[in-house]
Amino acid sequence: MTKQLHNDKLGCDLAKIEFTNKAINNFKSNKDCRIAFETTGSTLKGLGLRFSKSTGKKVFALNIWFKKKSITKVWEYKKGIFGVSEMEQTMFGYQNHKDHKGRWIRNPNEELMTEGAIKYSQKMTIRKVIEMICEMNFPRAKVGGKIASQSQIAYSRFLLGYNHRRDCLDFSDDKNGWGQITFKPGGKIQSWKQLFKEYPQRIGMIKDGPLNRDNEVSLYDDPLGSLVIDDLTPGIITRYLHQKNRTYGQKNNMLKALQCLWGFANRKNLMGDNPPLDPSRRQYGGVTIVKDEVSNYAGSKYNDTSFTIEELNLIHFAVFSLRRRYPFQAEALLFMLCTGKRLIETTKMTWDMIEDEEIALDRTITKGRKREIIDITPPVRKVLNSLKRQLQRRRTKLQNKSKWLFPTMLINRKKVIDEVRYPGYINSHKTRTKTVRDVWALALKEVGLDGAVKSLRKSFSTKAVAVLGSASKGKALTHHLTEEILSGKYDKTPPSVRKEYANQVSQHFDFKKNDTRH
Repeated sequence: MTKQLHNDKLGCDLAKIEFTNKAINNFKSNKDCRIAFETTGSTLKGLGLRFSKSTGKKVFALNIWFKKKSITKVWEYKKGIFGVSEMEQTMFGYQNHKDHKGRWIRNPNEELMTEGAIKYSQKMTIRKVIEMICEMNFPRAKVGGKIASQSQIAYSRFLLGYNHRRDCLDFSDDKNGWGQITFKPGGKIQSWKQLFKEYPQRIGMIKDGPLNRDNEVSLYDDPLGSLVIDDLTPGIITRYLHQKNRTYGQKNNMLKALQCLWGFANRKNLMGDNPPLDPSRRQYGGVTIVKDEVSNYAGSKYNDTSFTIEELNLIHFAVFSLRRRYPFQAEALLFMLCTGKRLIETTKMTWDMIEDEEIALDRTITKGRKREIIDITPPVRKVLNSLKRQLQRRRTKLQNKSKWLFPTMLINRKKVIDEVRYPGYINSHKTRTKTVRDVWALALKEVGLDGAVKSLRKSFSTKAVAVLGSASKGKALTHHLTEEILSGKYDKTPPSVRKEYANQVSQHFDFKKNDTRH
C-alpha cells in the first residue's frame, strides 16, 4: 500500500512503499514520482525509487550529501535481474565511504572496496573514540561509575583540549565522587553533537598565551587522530610523546590518557574480535618513558623540599596575618600545614563532615577512595574557630550559606538568589576555594623562603615519621596510598592509637606564640 505524504521541492509526489520486490512491482502512478521506502535502516539511508510515467521505468536513486554538494547515483530496477537483494549488496559496498554515524566521508564515485577493506574501514579512528568516551563521561575501567572530575579534566585537556571546546564544559563530582561533564548553562553549546559540529578538527585551537604556553595540540586536532585506534603501536606513541621537548610529567599524563582511551575502546569492542595488546603499557611491551636526570619542569626543584619546624613557624605566622585579605584561602593553607592533607581534599571538605572531635572525609573526595579520619587536635581546632569568625563578618554573608569549609569569595550573588535558573549553585563546586596560589606566594615572599604548596604535606609527613619513630605510624595520619612512600602495606591503626599519634605530632604544629599577634 502506498502512503501519500506531500509534494517535494521538485513538484513530484513523495510516497512511501515497503522495500520489497513485490511492492516495487505493484507500484503504479499517473505521474512521475520519487518514492521513499518505509523501512530503510542505516545501510540504506538516502535510498529511494524513481518512477517515470512515460517509460514505466523504476530506478533506485541514492541521494548523497558530500562536502556540501548533492550527488545522485541511480540503478535501474529489473524484475528478476536487479532488485532489492542486489541493491542491498551494492549499498553494503558503499559502507567504507561512510563513518559510523552514516555520514559520507568519501566520494561515492570512488571504486568500491573489497569486503576486507570494508571491515577495516568500519573500525574506529582515535578521533571517533575520543568523541565516544567524552559522550559517556569517561567510564571507570573495573567498577561502575565515572572517573573523578580531576582525572576527567586532566585527560580531556590532552585528548580534547588546547581548544575552545573545553570552554563550553563544566567538570564536577556528584555525591558518589563520580565525575560529571556538563555544558555551561546559558552557553550556545548544549550537546556533544553540537560541540563537535561547532569545533571539528583544528577549529578553535588555542595557540600560545597563558592557556597554552607550550603551544600544544590536542590528540583530537592532531593528524594522529585520524589513525584507526587498532593501528597504534609503541613506536607511534613514543614518537608522538617525544616530538616536542616535553617534561616527564607531561609525557606521563599523556600516556595515562592514552591508556584510558585504549581501555575504553577495548571494553566497548571497538577494535574487532582480536584486538592487540595495549601499546601504551610497558608490561605488554609498550611504551616506556624515562625521567630526565635534570627535569625541565620549573616546579620539579621543589620535589625534595621539606620545611623545618622553624620555617613552618615563619610560614604559619605569615599566612595567619593574611586571613583578612584572603579569607578561607589562608585557613585552607593553615589546615594543610597542621594536617598534611592535599589541597584538593582540603578544599572539598564540608561542615557536615565534622563529627564530635573528628572530621570524617568521605571516600568520594580522598585520593585513595577510602574514608579517612582527621582528628581535631588543638591546631585544627584553631583553624575551625578562625573559619567560624570569618563567616560572622558582613562581607561573607553569601559564604555563610555554603556547605564548604573553605568557600570562595567569588560567589555570584545573582546565582544564589535565582534558584530557579541556578538550582543548587550555592553548594556546587563553583562556590568552593580551589586555589591558594596568591596567599602562598605572598607568605613565602614575606619570610624569604622558596617552595611549593605540596611541600607542606612532605614536611608534615617527615615530621610525623620523626616524632612517631616509624613510617607505618606516620601513615596512620597522612593516609599515603602505599607504604613504598611511607613503608608498610596496610594501615590497621586503631582509632584510639591514631588519636594518640595525632596529638603527639600536633604539639609540633601548634604555633601558639603567633596567635598573640592577632
